[in-house]
Amino acid sequence: MPTITPTNGGTVSASRAGTRAMEEIRSIVGRFPQRELDIRRRCARDPHFKSICADYEEATAALHHWQQVANDGDRRAAEYAAFVEELEAEVLDQLNRSRSNGSASAR
Repeated sequence: MPTITPTNGGTVSASRAGTRAMEEIRSIVGRFPQRELDIRRRCARDPHFKSICADYEEATAALHHWQQVANDGDRRAAEYAAFVEELEAEVLDQLNRSRSNGSASAR
């Protein structure tokens, strides 16, 4: 089985790396299922976009955690909810920008 060498010097099987990539976009695809193909294509060619999707995955996990925590959880949950909304807007902006650039170049 092929391996991928991460920057930390270890090795990861290609199938495990693919699984990790799928996990990085699971939440954003769940949020925008109608844009799944666009998200997958953009992640495959744009490391910055993929990073935004990974940030979204982490932020939604943190949001769910803080929604379960009593007392301080409300404040933290509100912070993460705002961050999640910002990331959603950034993802849509990037997708819409690439869609409009693609249609302009197709003319």
